[in-house]
Amino acid sequence: MQWKGPIKKAGPNVDIEVFSFVTTLPNRLTETINHERSPVLLTDEQEFATWLTGTPKEALGLIKTSDPESMQIAQSGPDKDDLT
Repeated sequence: MQWKGPIKKAGPNVDIEVFSFVTTLPNRLTETINHERSPVLLTDEQEFATWLTGTPKEALGLIKTSDPESMQIAQSGPDKDDLT
């Protein structure tokens, strides 16, 4: 989404892209990274459609912890052991 306006109440107008995401409780895989939260993952066209065009109750029903069996952690960047 493109935001046009001030970041602070009395600040200058800016033109920036903004993003957000919804989180829920972590599953046993994602809690190894963050024990407090994990992103909500929409996985099929029906869920996308419900999120975008459904009722608020239907959209909120999509907020659930993802199945850890359908996920994997892919590391990017140097391994912690490589930094020492």
